[in-house]
Amino acid sequence: MGLAIKGKKVIGLALNGKKLLGEAKNGKVIWRLNIPSTPWKFTADSGVNSVAVDSSGNVY
Repeated sequence: MGLAIKGKKVIGLALNGKKLLGEAKNGKVIWRLNIPSTPWKFTADSGVNSVAVDSSGNVY
């Protein structure tokens, strides 16, 4: 699953048990965004087809 913030490709990472989001460029992460340790929970009648993250780090 891919995420995009302001049109940038983002990859998900885990570092020392912490969830992070980072932009990948040439195989290297050039920035990281800390995500709360609480797992994301989705409730949907059907499959979730996409995920969006706004500039504040909120997941939709």
